Amino acid sequence: MNKPQPPFHCLGMERTTRFLCDAQMLNLMADGLPGIVAYYDVDLVCHFVNATIEAWTGAPPSAFLNRRLNEADRDFG
Repeated sequence: MNKPQPPFHCLGMERTTRFLCDAQMLNLMADGLPGIVAYYDVDLVCHFVNATIEAWTGAPPSAFLNRRLNEADRDFG
């Protein structure tokens, strides 16, 4: 017996929810690592940096997020 399929828009929402859940889990895992984990796109703009960055540099993650690699906010204090 075939299981009824939800409407198409529900399938998309289910995938999106699953993706967001996986992304949150990866962020939590990355924050627990002792090394720096960062994601820069092809334009060298930072989209993710784990919490370890603060221990290594003294700067909060916000000093790096949405900035190009050479434009990190160096005024940490």
